[in-house]
Amino acid sequence: MGFFMLFRIMKNTWIILVAFVGIINGHLFAQEGLKPSQIIQKNFVEEYDELLKEADQLQQLLEEGEEEWTAIEEQFFKCRIAYKRSEMFFEYLDREFVKDHINGAPLPKIERKTPDLTVLDPSGFQTCEEALVEEDLDGFKKLSEKLNMRLHEFRATFGRINLTERMVFEAMREEIIRLTALGITGFDTPSGINTMAECETVMGKLKEVSGYYKSYMKADLSAEVDQLFVKGENYFANITFDNFDRFGFITDFVNPSYKLILDIQRSLFVETRDLVFETEFAVNYNAESIFDTDFLNYRYFSAYSNSGNEDERVQLGKILFFDPILSHNNERACASCHDPSKGFADGRAKSLAFDKEGFVDRNSPGLINAVYNSRFFWDARATTPEEQIEHVLFNEKEFNTDYDEMISKLKTSKEYVQRFNQAYPEIKEISRYTIVASIASYIQSLRTFDSDFDKMVKGEEVKDADEIKRGFNVFAGKGACATCHFIPTFAGNVPPLYEETETEVLGVPNVKDQSLAVLDEDKGRYSNGRPKEKAPFYKFSFKTPTIRNVELTAPYMHNGVFNTLEEVVDFYNVGGGHGWEIASENTTLPSDSLNLTVGEINDLIRFMNSLTDTTGMTSMPLYLPEMEDASLNTRPIGGSY
Repeated sequence: MGFFMLFRIMKNTWIILVAFVGIINGHLFAQEGLKPSQIIQKNFVEEYDELLKEADQLQQLLEEGEEEWTAIEEQFFKCRIAYKRSEMFFEYLDREFVKDHINGAPLPKIERKTPDLTVLDPSGFQTCEEALVEEDLDGFKKLSEKLNMRLHEFRATFGRINLTERMVFEAMREEIIRLTALGITGFDTPSGINTMAECETVMGKLKEVSGYYKSYMKADLSAEVDQLFVKGENYFANITFDNFDRFGFITDFVNPSYKLILDIQRSLFVETRDLVFETEFAVNYNAESIFDTDFLNYRYFSAYSNSGNEDERVQLGKILFFDPILSHNNERACASCHDPSKGFADGRAKSLAFDKEGFVDRNSPGLINAVYNSRFFWDARATTPEEQIEHVLFNEKEFNTDYDEMISKLKTSKEYVQRFNQAYPEIKEISRYTIVASIASYIQSLRTFDSDFDKMVKGEEVKDADEIKRGFNVFAGKGACATCHFIPTFAGNVPPLYEETETEVLGVPNVKDQSLAVLDEDKGRYSNGRPKEKAPFYKFSFKTPTIRNVELTAPYMHNGVFNTLEEVVDFYNVGGGHGWEIASENTTLPSDSLNLTVGEINDLIRFMNSLTDTTGMTSMPLYLPEMEDASLNTRPIGGSY
């Protein structure tokens, strides 16, 4: 009864019943022997021990010397396959440990749990693979030994593992995201040698785990599981990394399986995490597709997302966004640098500064889907939309104002006072909090997953579908674009949790003429004012922006150096800063050419243009509220510059 009452306090009546039935279902599992989660946990332990055996065998081969190099390579990839059989629950149980020591990107990281700047050297499978391909035997030996030690270290924690049915379903759905955004794109396998075999292994593991619930499913669901995995398996027959049909795999297997696993969980009355936790998550667990408009939960990313009345808050924020009254000279609005017709960028390499005599430091980024970031500005200095807004308000090159000045002006408008009262009935005050929360709410409303490409993924017909499909397959395959611009946001939002926004070092030139170019001197994240991020590997590092609406947001890069997508693709195609011979030592972009053909480039650009969608987001207010000072009532909507 105590458990029932706890949920009655926290949740509504319908959810209480589901939770209660879930308990009954748990007893049903137990009465028939081991529950599926117990069998799955037992198998995970056994498979992890197999991984340790493969890792130990690799160490033994390394001790025998360089003459066993071919055998060493084969054994390493056997370890990778063994890891992939363990990955689903290994990652779920300790994501940070895996990222830092087992299978994170082969780049240095900042230790997140220390007060000072502490750098973690790259380690794990991906780093080992790079050393393997480069035939760096000494480096590979050291990295493999460290990896082996970490794998055995994690084994010591198994006494504390207690998988539940809910955890199994969550782990399966996370693994589907991981397979899509990090697996088939090649992010997880730097050399690409073993990519398809590893992805097929992951899919096989998903089939195995879901199979433990088949005897509890209705016949139609069980048959759907069988049919779906047959479809998925067919995609791996006689393929290579370059010719794998990623678009078809996503539409025929990924999205249907993501939904099906949720359907199974609900049909078995296994509680979802929304019933267990009161906190917000970046991924909306109830979304049925990774391309659903609500796949990501915008509330997670905002400090003030639950304050006031949302509709009134958004409308108030929209007016403030277009009102130059917020700037010191009453001439500059947020829309001055974020024009709705340009994807909320402004079409300039760098925006005009407040004094009209210079420019701001960097290119103005678009704002659509910006809410899903955990870092803002090119140098990643702000962590919430609200913090980002304050940087603009106080910056002498942008709004050059302060809260006292803004509040005193806004309070002289009867309409503004009324709108703030309606938006925040419990506060009824124009304040720092309500101003910033309102503008942030409007920016949060600028979100969409309904472009032509999204419609195609959902089964709708659009123009140039064949070119778009081919372009996506280049983007997520040979072009390696999706290893930084992750599916489905096509930004640096890191899967499978999407709680982190990445920055990259590309080697961006200061001018677009390769014969005259040098590395742009802007040090980016290294100079963002955060002491813990003044690390050498963050020099020249900039946030990875979304490719959605990229057709509208030229010019490109943090300094606006490239005017067209063709110029951008050509830059990447030759290896970025490496190909231009201006790259810094810490450049994160691979140095090799992509070798894209003219046809592949054209398809790639057609795909990127298919991500354009500003529907319902480009309208401006019909008027601005009147102020007590009549001289302010001629201020233009959207600002004068």
